[in-house]
Amino acid sequence: MPVTTTNFLPSLEDILDSHPLTVALNDSFEHVLNLLSQAQGSCALVMEGPRLAGIFTQRDVVKLMASRELLKGEELKIAEVMSSDVVTLNLAMFQDIFTALTLFHAHHIRHLPVIDSQAHLIGIITLDSIRRALQPVNLIKFRQVKEVMSSHVIYTSPTTSVLEVNNLMAKHGVSCVVLAEINQEAMVYPKGIITERDIVRLHSQRRGNSLSEITAGTVMSQPLHFLKPKDTLWEVEQAMSQYGVRRLVVVTEDEELAGIVTQTSLVKILDPVEMFSSMEALQQTVQRLESEKLDLLQNRNRDLKRLVKERTLELEQAIQQTQSELQERQRAEAALRRVSRVRDMLSKATEALLKATEEVTLWKEICRIAVEEGGYRLAWVGLVENVESAKMIPVAYFGTETDADYQTLLEAQTPPNLKAEAEVNHFAPPYNLCSACGSSIELPLLLSGERLPGTLNICAKEPDAFDPEEIKLLEKLAGNLTYGINALRTRHEREEAKEALLQSQEQFRQAQKLEAVGRLAGGVAHDFNNILTSILCSSDLVLQSLPTTSEALLVTEEITEIKKEALQAANLTRQLLAFSRRQVLNFRLLNLNETVQNVEKMLRRLIGEDIELGVKLEPQLGTIKSDAGQLEQVILNLAVNARDAMPSGGKLVIETINFEIKPEQVSQFSPKLKQGSYVILSVRDTGTGMTPETLAHIFEPFFTTKEPGKGTGLGLSTVYEIVEQSGGYIVVESQLELGTNFKIYLPLLTDALPEMLETTKQVTTFVPAGTETILIVEDEERIRYVMSKILTREGYHILKAAGPEEALTLSRDYVEPIHIVITDMLMPGMNGLELTKRMVEMRPTTKFLLMSGYSESTLQTDKAWQEDVIHFLPKPFTMESLKSKVRQVLDQSQPLLALTIS
Repeated sequence: MPVTTTNFLPSLEDILDSHPLTVALNDSFEHVLNLLSQAQGSCALVMEGPRLAGIFTQRDVVKLMASRELLKGEELKIAEVMSSDVVTLNLAMFQDIFTALTLFHAHHIRHLPVIDSQAHLIGIITLDSIRRALQPVNLIKFRQVKEVMSSHVIYTSPTTSVLEVNNLMAKHGVSCVVLAEINQEAMVYPKGIITERDIVRLHSQRRGNSLSEITAGTVMSQPLHFLKPKDTLWEVEQAMSQYGVRRLVVVTEDEELAGIVTQTSLVKILDPVEMFSSMEALQQTVQRLESEKLDLLQNRNRDLKRLVKERTLELEQAIQQTQSELQERQRAEAALRRVSRVRDMLSKATEALLKATEEVTLWKEICRIAVEEGGYRLAWVGLVENVESAKMIPVAYFGTETDADYQTLLEAQTPPNLKAEAEVNHFAPPYNLCSACGSSIELPLLLSGERLPGTLNICAKEPDAFDPEEIKLLEKLAGNLTYGINALRTRHEREEAKEALLQSQEQFRQAQKLEAVGRLAGGVAHDFNNILTSILCSSDLVLQSLPTTSEALLVTEEITEIKKEALQAANLTRQLLAFSRRQVLNFRLLNLNETVQNVEKMLRRLIGEDIELGVKLEPQLGTIKSDAGQLEQVILNLAVNARDAMPSGGKLVIETINFEIKPEQVSQFSPKLKQGSYVILSVRDTGTGMTPETLAHIFEPFFTTKEPGKGTGLGLSTVYEIVEQSGGYIVVESQLELGTNFKIYLPLLTDALPEMLETTKQVTTFVPAGTETILIVEDEERIRYVMSKILTREGYHILKAAGPEEALTLSRDYVEPIHIVITDMLMPGMNGLELTKRMVEMRPTTKFLLMSGYSESTLQTDKAWQEDVIHFLPKPFTMESLKSKVRQVLDQSQPLLALTIS
């Protein structure tokens, strides 16, 4: 009785092409040739009504060209050149794929038409369709090209004519000719290939002897798809499917021609006839043994009839021995089937590993394959996530049981039985999810990046179901799964690293652009401040000089307007310097309430009429030390963000609070917030809020949730930097659709006296004149002039220098005291800070006042010139601010260095 193999063999529908190329008996040869050149197949079936009359193949075209039969003219009919002796397969005779393979091998054909009981054409079977259908068998994965390649290759030079190549095919009965170059050492290097299909297509375009005028090199198939002898037949199958070819050239490591592999050779190695023969032989052996057993029993029965009394014991022993052998044979057969099943499962799992893109999907697919392909009852994957309790958390599951069993598994959170090697265990709670399972195996998965490994757990229905060979295969499955998961994680990590690198590069490019714009803005602000200083001081001089007549009153009004416009321009330069981040922070004692009040009117215009602004200020608010301008920028940035989060209107509340963190409360706050007293600035809105994922990135430079072109991503990062520079800390609370609250904690100065507070409100005071000697160092001539004129009118004795070197020379040569040096910060050759340091050594009792409308970052880091010992006069300044500042510095009881920077 034949062995049933339908569980792994393709059906007739899998290998049958039900729509082959068909032509009529009276069709012309030229018409058929054109159809054949355009078709995917390599033959045309000639029909006489519904019946098959003959077959015409690409090889027939090659033979006709070689025999000059095609010279008979265009009236040649296909019936004259077709092969009428066609091997066919009757549909009623088809049992399985072996039926077709037997005919292919017996008749050495490549096309097998299939007909029904009335001889009507059903379709055609080809080697190509069999090769594709047998692919899931996967035997080719374990075989190499060198086992099946043909080393007998017909080759010729690319300069050979196509007609000569055709004749070579006909002479040697091959389907292709390799075009190769031969060097001086007679080594053959393939360059291309011409197949029967190429000959058919060329002949359909150029008839007759014109093919003798075409060199093979101009029409050869390129690129040539090479293989190496050690490549697997799996790679052959993949290459044929990918490139749509039926033959591949084999070359050595030196690219020398070694052989050729065709789909015929691939089908031969995939041909399961060998398996069928082996299984048939095994079945025959079983039958023979059964027959021998029957013969033995019959013989023994005859003997027993003669020697019943004498041979009874021996007969019983023989029967027992025979039964034992049969049981052992049955166990061996069952084990063989089980191992074969596991091998198939391993092959399917390897395919899944190669195709996997997501880790969770791969876990689930492996469990499914274990159950559906391996025939096991249950499979699940668990990972250890809790180091303390070592609980196993299931991440994937597949089984023949119900979902309730999986829920039991989830609730159990099984503790792992992790071993260096796989261990077979009988079920015990909480493993016993269903009474139908009799044994299980736990296979460790040593995953990279995990502190503890995971396990692949497979359960079988039968007790003691896992034999040693099966365990080895399952261990290999666990090893392959471990490798695949680790490779998948590595690939994902590389993709994430690549994405992070691209983001970093983009951020760096944005930073370079902003730096360039910042330098430009800072430079413009510097030059503009010098011009504004000249305008403001000149306006003051003119206003001071005008008489009080009615005619002069009109001039006074115009000059006053000029001065107002110049002051507005000064505000613009301060914004430019803030944008370019080239301003030096002016830390001083502040009341935060005053800062909020200064920007309140601006905020009401900024946020619009559809947003309600509420301001709640602590009456007895503590004193902080910070830069008032920078804190105003913080409030404005947070208000703009709040406005954008309330496109349909809402409420914005700004609040100041005295707050103290007590020792027992320290653990409730960030480690950066220590025990002590703080002033809190709270900016709260009722906007859309943010997700936890967005909150984790809001202070990163260039991070923004706004549309492209509507945000730089620098607003909140600038807020964060300003708060940190002030020694504070920022906390954000936000929920979707409930709004956002920014809380800024600034250290409260408990020892600050009220009279030490500085105010931003301008107060006009009387400035007394003086008689001291003042040295003005300024490279801008107009500014030297107006400063000299203003201070000369106040009674001071003025010395002037156009640059640092001139100032040093004048200081050395001037024998009288110089009470104060007023110097610009940025000058050619030497900046004002360096000049001040050098002049201190020459005149230790002299006082210094530095002025500038722009500062480089070096001033920020020179700690010798920081703290409260530094005074400065920002550009642009007015006549009154210049006189007041000079008098303030001169009235110091001790020499005091003064740094003047905006």
